[in-house]
Amino acid sequence: MSNTQEEYLHSLKRIKEVEDKVQVEIETHRKLIEEEFKKIFQKFDCILCPTVPRLPHKIGEKISIFDMFQYDALTCPINLSGDCAITIPSGEINKIPVGLQIICNKFNEPKLFQIANALEKI
Repeated sequence: MSNTQEEYLHSLKRIKEVEDKVQVEIETHRKLIEEEFKKIFQKFDCILCPTVPRLPHKIGEKISIFDMFQYDALTCPINLSGDCAITIPSGEINKIPVGLQIICNKFNEPKLFQIANALEKI
C-alpha cells in the first residue's frame, strides 16, 4: 500500500472517530430534550407557542446564519423529542400572518387535532 493510500485510510479513520463522538453528543442532547418535554406533559396537555420567534425578514434583506437558524428554533426541539405538533394561523402582526404552534405528547395526535380545531374557531 502506498503512503498516500495509508494517509487516506488514516484520515477516514479519524473522521469516523470524530463522527462517532459527535453522534454520541447529539443523542445525549436529544434524550435531554425528550426528558424535558416528558416532564412538561406530566402537568400539561399541550404547549402553545409561536411557530417562529420573529417576523420574517424583508425580501432581499441580508440576514446572518444565526438569524436564519432562529426561524427553526421553536420547531427543531419537537423533531428531536418525537412529540407531535401542528401550526395553525393565529392572526397578523403588521399585516404579516403569524402561526401558533401546538405541541402534544407522543402519539397524542387526536388531542392535538382537537385543540387545533377548537383554536381555529376562535
